[in-house]
Amino acid sequence: MEKIVDLIDRILMNATNDEFLEEIADEVNDIMSERAIFVY
Repeated sequence: MEKIVDLIDRILMNATNDEFLEEIADEVNDIMSERAIFVY
């Protein structure tokens, strides 16, 4: 849960930085890679 809160906080603090948001998306995909239904 802490990790999710951290990700949301980082996204909100950098909402206009597309490059940063892509990095976060990659990080989320890595976290969720074990759950194939969530992989984008």
